[in-house]
Amino acid sequence: MDPAEQEEIRSALDQHRQALLQLQASVQQISAHLSAMPPIGSRGSNAGAAALAPPLPAPTPAYRPLPLNPPDRFDGNPTKCRGFLAQCALVFRLHPETFFCPQDKIAFIVSWLTGRALEWATALLDCGAPEVQDYDLFLGKFKGVFCRPVVGQDSAFRLSSIHQGRRSVQDYAIDFQVTAAETHWNDEVLIFLFRQGLSEEIKDRLVNMPQLGSTLEEVISQVLELDIRICQRSAERSRTPILKAPRLSPIRSFDSDQPMEVARTQLTPEERERRQREGRCMYCGRLGHFKAACPASYSSLRCS
Repeated sequence: MDPAEQEEIRSALDQHRQALLQLQASVQQISAHLSAMPPIGSRGSNAGAAALAPPLPAPTPAYRPLPLNPPDRFDGNPTKCRGFLAQCALVFRLHPETFFCPQDKIAFIVSWLTGRALEWATALLDCGAPEVQDYDLFLGKFKGVFCRPVVGQDSAFRLSSIHQGRRSVQDYAIDFQVTAAETHWNDEVLIFLFRQGLSEEIKDRLVNMPQLGSTLEEVISQVLELDIRICQRSAERSRTPILKAPRLSPIRSFDSDQPMEVARTQLTPEERERRQREGRCMYCGRLGHFKAACPASYSSLRCS
């Protein structure tokens, strides 16, 4: 069916629905007015009572369905099949007056298909398969082709393989709860697996906690609060400057015959060559001794 024709059909159905709702409101007003009137035999004697009759109720406002965003187009990705069908089912549930016919539901789903999924639906429409006339058959066929089967063992394996790693607890908890919803296990087992997947740092901190909750939601809430406190404390440590005491060098007193600034200067290559040529001390520059026996060297210094 052409999308333009589908839109025309939907518009006509909406107009009929609005007309029916207005007619229903008018009938309710007439019924309320008749019930407020006195009996025919007592109209003359109860003329004053008729004036005290309650006013007519306000007309019932026309029903306006909740606006919903359309589902994302489905291209046949098995990981997105369940979410796509859930969005379509929500539209059908909130708009029963529009999708009272099974073919309308099928047409709505097909109109939001693309890629391989659209090719599959087009093949069914072209050959006139019975699935295009029965919504339940079409839905079962659709799930069998595109939806990944949820097997208990597969879900258990994926649940036990989820670990926090370097992620935040909140990110890890979201993945864990999404997979846990497919297992239908009790909270005791889920709490055990959730704690097993936490990082080593969080596990060490949990040892000092007095008691954890009895449900998975309570445990996740407690661990999230603990993770927030750890992050806040790490931020505080990074902002606190670490003060180091200055290192003090020992104070030495030197003899008066020690050359000034000798300890903080280095000989130039020319000066070194001159002293070697003339046989002078490499430390003080005097004649008559070498550096190893220099009386002014550090080995001859006295500490005060």
